[in-house]
Amino acid sequence: MALTYRIVRAEADSDFGKIRQLYYETWQSAYRDLMPASYLQQLTPATWRPERRWQNMLLAMTADGEVVGVCTFGPARHANYEGWGELYSLYVHPNYHHHGIGQ
Repeated sequence: MALTYRIVRAEADSDFGKIRQLYYETWQSAYRDLMPASYLQQLTPATWRPERRWQNMLLAMTADGEVVGVCTFGPARHANYEGWGELYSLYVHPNYHHHGIGQ
């Protein structure tokens, strides 16, 4: 069965606790075999501060309002790409991979 989701812009009153948890869970899964376990173990949801970039954030939301993906973007940070845009992060919860959310 196909997942129904929508992409929405984050707002100042978005549930940043849910977004922090999404970052935490995706890092624990995606980087499990790429980073030292000791590093991943010291992370907590409080490690991330998504409220700092909410103006440049898109959220993937299920029909019942669950945040299953997050994308942040903004101006390119490297001087060679002045005037360009950059995708800073794109995370989709592991339970929602292969549904086209990150496309």
